[in-house]
Amino acid sequence: MPSGAPETLPLQALLEQLGAAQARGAAGGAQLAAAVAAVWAQVLQSDAKRDELLKLGGAPRLLAVAEAGDADAAAAHAAAGCLAGLALHPRWLAELTGSGALVSRLAACCLALLRGRHDRSRLPACQLLLALSRQPACVARLAPCLPVLLELLAGGAGGGPGWAGRRELATAAAGVLAALLEPSEWEPQEARQARRAACLASGVTQGLLAQLPGASGAMRLAAAACLRFVALAPGAADALAGDPGAARQLLALLGDAGGGQLGVHALVSGMCFELSVVPRAAQQLLAAGAVPALLAVVGAAASAAAPGSRPVLELLRDAGAAAGIALANASGALHHLSFLDGAKAELGAHADGLSALVGLLAGAPGGACDNARRVLWNAGLLLDNGAALARAGAPRHIAQPVPPRRFMRCCCAARAAAAPRQLLRRSAGARSPAPGPTAGPPGRAPRRSTPVAMAGVKELHATPGVCSSRPEETRGFIFQQTMLRVKDPVKSLDFYTRVLGMTLLAKLDFKEMSFSLFFLGYEAPEDIPEDPAERARWMFSRPAVLELTHNWGSEADDSVSYHSGNADPRGFGHIGLAVPDVYAACERFEKLGVPFVKTPDGGSMKGLAFIKDPDGYWIEILNPYASSRFGDAPA
Repeated sequence: MPSGAPETLPLQALLEQLGAAQARGAAGGAQLAAAVAAVWAQVLQSDAKRDELLKLGGAPRLLAVAEAGDADAAAAHAAAGCLAGLALHPRWLAELTGSGALVSRLAACCLALLRGRHDRSRLPACQLLLALSRQPACVARLAPCLPVLLELLAGGAGGGPGWAGRRELATAAAGVLAALLEPSEWEPQEARQARRAACLASGVTQGLLAQLPGASGAMRLAAAACLRFVALAPGAADALAGDPGAARQLLALLGDAGGGQLGVHALVSGMCFELSVVPRAAQQLLAAGAVPALLAVVGAAASAAAPGSRPVLELLRDAGAAAGIALANASGALHHLSFLDGAKAELGAHADGLSALVGLLAGAPGGACDNARRVLWNAGLLLDNGAALARAGAPRHIAQPVPPRRFMRCCCAARAAAAPRQLLRRSAGARSPAPGPTAGPPGRAPRRSTPVAMAGVKELHATPGVCSSRPEETRGFIFQQTMLRVKDPVKSLDFYTRVLGMTLLAKLDFKEMSFSLFFLGYEAPEDIPEDPAERARWMFSRPAVLELTHNWGSEADDSVSYHSGNADPRGFGHIGLAVPDVYAACERFEKLGVPFVKTPDGGSMKGLAFIKDPDGYWIEILNPYASSRFGDAPA
């Protein structure tokens, strides 16, 4: 705000002075600058003053002054300040939201001031853009300002008056840039991706990382948001992995536990989530100390997390929602990293971190529960972590997913001692006796199962055609979906949601090609993101999703039917579902009229069943713990 402004004059009188000065042209320059400066001083006082100025029709007159920046830089500077102040008023914001032409005109004015020779005008111009960027409907019209924003953040387009002014200008510029990059429903995602790619190519990420140490809270949040959204660009993770110092700079931000840092933690954890998909970047994060840093975020955010479905930058202003995002992103990044053996070892060494992850299994919001389960499962694959996981309270099937080899040898020795004659007969080539009965559910007769030999771990790796070690380039790959074509989507969706209890995660309609895709899985409905882009990324990162394809009109076409793969010529077999109790599940299926291929006690394979969906596809129904008998038979 300018000093010495005549604040006592009514706004009506000041606008009259402004008009008289404009009428005098160049001769009235000093009077014009003084009048506009006085209006600026009053605009910043209260909403009542801003409302009065709007009622007097001051906004168009001030915009005209700002647009004539080259003629009178001082007046244009003050006019831009007035407009930035007016943008704080809900009434004018509503008017702007409904007038794209006015927003475009304001953006062009700001762009001219940012590119002009008057350094002091850049700050109010950028503050006006920042106010406009907080209205989602206005953001797309600010896109022409992208190049000059990148120059400002790179330090190549001048700055404000003094060090403090330059920092304030950079903070505003980063805020506008973040809005231009944030996922939004107000414009095609291709436009956002193009801007993210332009940011990546400009090298602004290095400039933002360099500005983060010692930056104010607002600058940190805005810069972290820019980095997070740039990381969504194709090839961003590979490009950032080329800067070995980037991982250390990012993780340094996670180490700051100061107040108001939950938003920064959420964004930086999200960037770690994106980077950790690329093997080289994941190794860099691991070497820089990502595991303890991300575990610390999980521990800090777990108690404060709350779900939310608003735009990201708006959510980050809410502490509970910011904690929820931080929790989901940090646990997701840990999941990616936990595929690395070094990360597994580090996880096992952090007792408090494991306890925090176990705590998330009770039902953390925003996908954090699923992420935690996957992290703990991967950690449990390192046998040395079993005891630490058990102390942390992890379920037994996670703490000991694979019995230790010594335990397996003991089991084999016990079986050999208990059945020496059977082993002798087998070694001599004699036929083995039928296996003993296995206990069924209460009230049912014992049932017998066909003997089966499971190969040992060493034999698995020696199987012809099997690669002895997983290629590093495939780290982070998951089995994501199985596609089935369906004749009638209404019948199929009813079967998979009502009968099998799946959740519809996403639906994609391809109008030009006349088909629809339905994605289903066992996810909580409240975990499905509202934002379409976030929902797509979330859904396509879920493991074991079922994709149903419906070609429009097939439901009314009697000639359309699909091959299940289980009649000649045979090919595709079935999909499988694990259930807590095969018999209880099948009793329900029978009551619902589901056709069976095999009942739990039918055939020689006891305790598992096969049912058919409306198109005749087979679905195996099994219990993972009952299936452990396959590992009990000596090879």
